[in-house]
Amino acid sequence: SHIFKEVEATCDIISIIKDGRLISTISAEELHNVTIKTYEAELKYDEEFYKLQEELKANPTIVLKKSVPEKRQIIVQVDGLAINDLIACLAKYEMKFFSEIPFTLEDYFMGFYDRNLAKVGG
Repeated sequence: SHIFKEVEATCDIISIIKDGRLISTISAEELHNVTIKTYEAELKYDEEFYKLQEELKANPTIVLKKSVPEKRQIIVQVDGLAINDLIACLAKYEMKFFSEIPFTLEDYFMGFYDRNLAKVGG
């Protein structure tokens, strides 16, 4: 099925088939316990946004995935063990919001296609 939410909600074991070949199998539990977490935040002030952006780029435990200066928003990834580093960075700044972006079956599935596109493009 290509209805990711339905598969995620009803299946215990999920297999990915690409070009007629089985390329991955994962349990629903493993999918929900991925250690790399993605978070988004929006800051209140422009000057703080730019300071935080530089601080995040300099921190080896945090990956700055996306930055949207006009909205003062960032998307970052951290290993679950490094969440304290992220919290320490963010605590210095005033936020409009901070939330986790849950990892989904669609993210897992698209990871196989993103890797393939990188090989074709690069």
